[in-house]
Amino acid sequence: MAYSKYELHPGYDAEFPLKFHLDTKTPTKPFSPHWHEHIEILYIKSGVCVVNAGDVVSTLYPGEVILFSPDCPHDIRGSEGECRYYCITVDRSCCVRFGI
Repeated sequence: MAYSKYELHPGYDAEFPLKFHLDTKTPTKPFSPHWHEHIEILYIKSGVCVVNAGDVVSTLYPGEVILFSPDCPHDIRGSEGECRYYCITVDRSCCVRFGI
């Protein structure tokens, strides 16, 4: 991966240390290579997604899941059109508290 920037995830709530959203990517609207200190889980809802994680490139299809460990540079884009996926990030402090 050529370039990776730190992505800040402010505002986690100690009572509910998760963030959840639905996102859409296309070949022309990729997610820039980035990294963060949180665990990130993607569930592919529709379309074909290409994911770079470190030096590994994976093609993901609807129903598949990928997990990014903390501090792992990654990005995602649609392969053949629109790719929609659910994204959950788990605050690092929660992982530390539960020994994850």
